[in-house]
Amino acid sequence: MKKITGFIVLSLILTVNFMAQQGNIKGIANENDLNNTEIQSITGELSKARLCNNAEGEKLYLSKLKSFYGETKTEGKPDVVVIPGNMTGDNTILHGNSTSQFNSFLDGPNVKTIATQTSSRSNTLFAATTKFFDSNYDIIRVFASYDNGVSWVLKGYSYLSARFRTGELDIEPIIGGADTVLFCAAGYTVGTHIASAFFSFNFSTSAQNFNFWYHWGSASSNVNVYNPRITSDNSVYAGAFVYVSVSVDSLRSDGIKNVYQRFAMVFNPLNNLFQITYRNNQSFYWYGSTPNGANYYIWQDLCFYRSQKGTDRVYTIFNIPAYSYLYSAYSDNYGLSPAGNSTYSDGIKIDEPHVVSSGGLSNQNIAIAYRVLTSNSNNYDFKCLYSSNGGTSFANFNTTYIEGSNQVSCKYIDVQAIKLSQGKCKFTYSTYNDLNIYYTGNINNTSYEPTISLLADPLYPVSSYGKLRAGYTGNAFAAGCMVLYNSEFSNQTLCVTDFCIQENISIGDPKSGDVHLENYPNPFNPTTTIKYSVPVESKVKITVYDLLGKEISVLVNENHKAGKYDINFDASSLSSGTYFYKIEAGSFSDIKKMILLK
Repeated sequence: MKKITGFIVLSLILTVNFMAQQGNIKGIANENDLNNTEIQSITGELSKARLCNNAEGEKLYLSKLKSFYGETKTEGKPDVVVIPGNMTGDNTILHGNSTSQFNSFLDGPNVKTIATQTSSRSNTLFAATTKFFDSNYDIIRVFASYDNGVSWVLKGYSYLSARFRTGELDIEPIIGGADTVLFCAAGYTVGTHIASAFFSFNFSTSAQNFNFWYHWGSASSNVNVYNPRITSDNSVYAGAFVYVSVSVDSLRSDGIKNVYQRFAMVFNPLNNLFQITYRNNQSFYWYGSTPNGANYYIWQDLCFYRSQKGTDRVYTIFNIPAYSYLYSAYSDNYGLSPAGNSTYSDGIKIDEPHVVSSGGLSNQNIAIAYRVLTSNSNNYDFKCLYSSNGGTSFANFNTTYIEGSNQVSCKYIDVQAIKLSQGKCKFTYSTYNDLNIYYTGNINNTSYEPTISLLADPLYPVSSYGKLRAGYTGNAFAAGCMVLYNSEFSNQTLCVTDFCIQENISIGDPKSGDVHLENYPNPFNPTTTIKYSVPVESKVKITVYDLLGKEISVLVNENHKAGKYDINFDASSLSSGTYFYKIEAGSFSDIKKMILLK
């Protein structure tokens, strides 16, 4: 991976106005002085109380902190109906595949967006989907996997009398005491009005609830609230706070649109009747305007980490995709005032930015992943900015390519930080060039795991942003590979795991040499020849599986002397699709994929 350096503009907490190609982008004035000794004292004592699980101290200093905030609300929007479903507990297991380590079923047709996340406090994998239900309702469904993605358990669902927006779903697991709560944020549309909803599902008690972003004129038809993002400080505190940011645009009477990144907090996410406490300010830091009511999608995201000073830091990014700038800002006092900000430029335009952190008590590793249009107008690169000291300025970041070749143009990207690691992440992306999904992970900020190619669909690529998500199994010391994606061909949402080991890296060795495995033709109809070589005498088994990991056929199951072999596979009775064939020879195993096109 080669490093590059983008054009960097540094700024202080003073108002900054960039009037060039990116429009009228400004930073807010510092309403609450960061050096205000009262605020510093409150936030410092609050952190101490939380770390010591001092409930009375937390209650005292939290009440003082809230006095600096704006409104706290629990009511929903009158134009939307939410109908909670019955929690299913651990009874509904969704098509687990004990025979396969590489595929499991998550959800069926009509999925709009998928999300996945892990927790530093559990080996459970979490996921959610939003999808079309009927002419009146959409539905959000939440899942857990207790076996590293081999099977998924439906844990709860709610119906919404509106349309969830494609690509707008974020989730955050909160684990404290005996409670495990999955907190979800999703954008939705009612008529032409765009808004954001929040849901909580308690996996331990089966309680669930919902709330809406309902602040600063969001009920007006001229104000849209979308792209909700959430994170938490659960990697540090059992009694976690949830941090929320949304994109907002507001159409003025003169036809200009104001755009913002607004911020709120949920101080009681483990409480079924959770409240949203809004920061009474026009934006977290950056805001701007677009001429003539231009409909620019505002990308923004946020993460949490403990700063080198020991403060609880919320770090945000802001981007208008028509332009080539990323804007960052951070706060050390729960969003009351910005502690610093910075601006970064790259290429012709930037979009799909994500910011992630590894979390933990003394860990300042963060990464910003984004897609950038290069000087070649048909080529989008996938890049990542890394910082091991919290990235107080873009000057503190290293920049590297995840995919930067001129022959490949990236379409949809995603990243997830490995919790409590020293900055390790997992990346996935699709391209305009083929139907594949690609996956890699960083070993450190300058070296990477091999990029793995997975064929998601034999006929169609992943169709939209939000239907491809990076995940991982295991933990910071041994993180395996995991991808969630929605297949347009099979109209299913699938979880693929352990392919980093099984599909591209051979396991074991029959004492010397390699076992070679391939099939031709590929794609095929209806027959193909699987060729393989065995370097030493071994017991050989070759098995064919379908996309969900169901065993289709055992082609070979016998002893082989050293040599080259081939076997024909006839798929006349099978449907078009992706299939896998696995060879086992002594302690060695390998998996390849093949495509049946009829």
